[in-house]
Amino acid sequence: TVYNFFLTIASSLGDARPGAEFRRYPLRDMVAAYNEAMCFVATHRRDLFTRMVTMKLTPGIWQDAKCCGCKDVVGVMAQVDAAGNIVKDLTEASAVSPQASKWYRAPCRNTAAGAVPVIQAVGIESGMPGVFSVSPPVPATGDMWATVKCVTTPHAITEAEVLGGVDATGAPVPPIGMTCSFTPAIRSYILYRLLGGEQHMAGGSAEATRELKAVYDFLNLQWRMEQAVERANA
Repeated sequence: TVYNFFLTIASSLGDARPGAEFRRYPLRDMVAAYNEAMCFVATHRRDLFTRMVTMKLTPGIWQDAKCCGCKDVVGVMAQVDAAGNIVKDLTEASAVSPQASKWYRAPCRNTAAGAVPVIQAVGIESGMPGVFSVSPPVPATGDMWATVKCVTTPHAITEAEVLGGVDATGAPVPPIGMTCSFTPAIRSYILYRLLGGEQHMAGGSAEATRELKAVYDFLNLQWRMEQAVERANA
């Protein structure tokens, strides 16, 4: 459990005496450090938090995927129907600028009233995380969906969820994270945050610096191993 994970950290810090756990380093501080660590990892290894999400498009050109939990859109993969069946593969659709849409006027359309048009081009807007454009624009009538490749936001946990073992929906805590791939980095980041504020431990600051370096080392090692596996399987 996540509680036991925090307990092992407390034990390494000499703060896990039975019946008096988390006295020197409160559990709430560990939870806060964990949430911060997850965001840190997600920032430096966006690929670890990249998911395929199917979203319903809104009328017009601009589409905002943040409503579906996407922090950023990496690609628009396909136009799909309500059942998830592919209408058109968009992985090689040419990018389109918002200005280009003004040339796509109603008289030029060859779509029956109420029918759903097929997306011809998509564009991911720089400087606008989670936003992309489609051409032709989504009509006011007729539902359209798209599968997007997006970077999700790590799930933040609370102290109550850690103690209870489940979140508000009854799902195990946390639904994202605590995987073998980056658990060592999470552990070292939590130690870095806890030791960085330690005023009564000799060498606490130096130890915190070493733990932060370990975070980068773990993430870099993992990335290099993944690249080696990909090359071996190519």
